[in-house]
Amino acid sequence: MYSFHEEEVYKSGNIGFFRPHSLITKIDSLADLSDDGKSASPRVVALHVHEYIHYLHNLSTLSGLNYLTSSLLLIRPLVKQYESDALGCEADESMKKHLAMAFKQITLAKGHVKHVPKDYVWKKVKEWTFAKSNSEAPEVQEGEDDTDQGAVGFDVTALFYDGVELEFFLLPGLDFITEGIAYEIERAIRMKAEESRHEVDLGTPDFPYLAYGPLVESIVGRKVSSEVKVLIGSTALLTSNPSAALYQLCELHKYEDGTPQAEFRKVYINNIEDQFEQYAEYVRTNIFPMFKRMFSKSAVLAKGMQVYERLIIQALVSRIHYKCIELIFLNEPMDEKGFTSAVMKILERIVFQGKPNFASEIKWVGHKGGVASMSHDMHEAFSVLQASIHYAQHHLTATHIETKERLKETACPFTGACTVEHDAGRPEACRRTPWAAKSSGDIKVLCTYQAGIDALQSTIRKDD
Repeated sequence: MYSFHEEEVYKSGNIGFFRPHSLITKIDSLADLSDDGKSASPRVVALHVHEYIHYLHNLSTLSGLNYLTSSLLLIRPLVKQYESDALGCEADESMKKHLAMAFKQITLAKGHVKHVPKDYVWKKVKEWTFAKSNSEAPEVQEGEDDTDQGAVGFDVTALFYDGVELEFFLLPGLDFITEGIAYEIERAIRMKAEESRHEVDLGTPDFPYLAYGPLVESIVGRKVSSEVKVLIGSTALLTSNPSAALYQLCELHKYEDGTPQAEFRKVYINNIEDQFEQYAEYVRTNIFPMFKRMFSKSAVLAKGMQVYERLIIQALVSRIHYKCIELIFLNEPMDEKGFTSAVMKILERIVFQGKPNFASEIKWVGHKGGVASMSHDMHEAFSVLQASIHYAQHHLTATHIETKERLKETACPFTGACTVEHDAGRPEACRRTPWAAKSSGDIKVLCTYQAGIDALQSTIRKDD
């Protein structure tokens, strides 16, 4: 799902992307907010806001935190299999049930798409058709959250302008909803700067970005504002079953304000928000201790997790206080100053900002006394934790843990900002297979990425 539309807008590769859990927001040099002190263009600000929305959803929603928790729970079996077989192997029988449950929870949280050909190139869609279908949605165990009614999927038909149709299945989850919300906000920012809606949409792939609004309106049965679409999506993400909540919220928005059904809508939303507050307390009392135990055998990862926990706490406090935080980005001026002000009061961020000549700068944006002003030592530890999570997460497919020899190539997130890489003459391994940079002999000094791998492996050795 993370094939960002900025690639086509700027015609120069991936201008911006966010990697969940490792919390890596990488922005190309063409979209630098601090470009020689000049005021950033609305397009640049909108891009930064877009990626910030993903970061916010990862840390301040139940769907995002469920996805995070389930993914981190897969770290132990991942590292364990590498301890027994350096080349990687299938998970042993004792772990299969644990893995199946974790992947099921991930699927429910993030959603999925079926029957779209691999590397499909989207043309402009003339008309969307959505039909509710439970045939391919995963079952959900009953629990205390009353939104656990069973996942709701859709049979989708995209009719293109050349008359060709594409039929596929969509289970809306974090991936689809966060992209839809982020794009609604990005489009609004750019339109306030006097770009036409047609101009903004023309350079944007129709799926997933331009499909979210039509899905919401097809269920509601009428046109709704960006504010309503953002409210529906963000509220759905506060539940453990976002596809079911999204459908129910859309159904309840069929009714005009002042009707009995509209009053029930308020009750339904208040109930979701109340349950989310209970979940936030559960994160503090149960999830945080679990994270601490998970990384306690490594001093550097334990220190990095302290930073991570402070970010989650900030995110949860802001979510509970503002409810639908995303409306701030629709309703307040979103120039460079407005965006920075919003970040300061909502959730500090770290950005991997590209610079000319393949350089990169890792910078924190925050306030005095916050995470951004923590010591260099703490920030370094957080970087090592980011590397550990990035490495572990890179092994996860939709259904299983990938073995080492089949890992797809990917650049080290610290490339361009790493002095070890610079001193080694920017070896190719750093830009393609950073986990092999040390063993290949290209890197002679311990770098942040390798420190993350080493720390991750040490947690299992010490535990055993």
